[in-house]
Amino acid sequence: MPEIASRLESGEIARNTASNYIGLWRKHVSPLWGATVMSSVREEEYQAWLLSLSRSNARLCNILVGNMVNCARLHGIRDVTFRDARYKMPQDRERPSGLEVYTLPETDALLEDLRGSGLEAMAILMAKGSCRNGEALAASTSDIGYATRGEGKRERLYAVYDLTRQYESAKTGFMPCKTPESVRPVIVPPPWSGRIREIAAEREAHGLAFLTDGGKGAPMARGRANWAWRKLFSDGVTTQRYLPMQKLRNSWATAMLWKHGMPSQMVDKMMGHSVGTVLGRHYDRPDEELFIEALDRALFPDEPENQLGTLRDI
Repeated sequence: MPEIASRLESGEIARNTASNYIGLWRKHVSPLWGATVMSSVREEEYQAWLLSLSRSNARLCNILVGNMVNCARLHGIRDVTFRDARYKMPQDRERPSGLEVYTLPETDALLEDLRGSGLEAMAILMAKGSCRNGEALAASTSDIGYATRGEGKRERLYAVYDLTRQYESAKTGFMPCKTPESVRPVIVPPPWSGRIREIAAEREAHGLAFLTDGGKGAPMARGRANWAWRKLFSDGVTTQRYLPMQKLRNSWATAMLWKHGMPSQMVDKMMGHSVGTVLGRHYDRPDEELFIEALDRALFPDEPENQLGTLRDI
């Protein structure tokens, strides 16, 4: 615990990581090993225990125990050898069923079901704008601007989120984005851009600063948002199949690549990924206007301004 507290204070680990470690200890490690001398643990017993857990819990518990063994060794404890073996992790007991992302019809239906809920804006920014969880939570009403493409009845509204930070919880507050490339304009297309504008206006009318407000002048904490997301499904607010909230971003990327045919490097840039090529790192610097134009061409290819001119036009 002192080691976890020290790493938490220094920022080496996040608060939710520390909470996960403590939860794993109480639920899985302590009941069997809590009163066991480390030097007496036999490899075959430890292996059998790992295989009794789910794959993800086995992996995380093995990391936790490894950290404890390392801490013991640093404090002069000798003859702790069981963690030197290479252990087999259990296989998933059940194969995942169905798609691991939402289809476009599912995404649209899900967002309609969430209309008016506290998570609606966050879900739109992730599913229609490529945001990570913490990035979407950090969005304030003052971060949102608007731009249009087309004219007259063909005019299309885009919401532009000037993304510069992310949010975890009241304890940690706002944090820098994951990478320098993550600082970017996030573009939300119609009709969801109109909904973002309505939500922003509603928040401002109630004196609230953030699109996903958690009260007390701050955004909703990430842990609470994940809990609220699961509750939407358990309470029947939506009848769509449940996927973790972070899959909304995966669903956006899949739709842009396979449904709308956007080149992968453009998708990477819009998601705030660090592109490994020299071109991507040093020369490719799209701005807000280029993001909007690229998205508009992908989503509305039949609009006159998005069609290639003929030789006569040229």
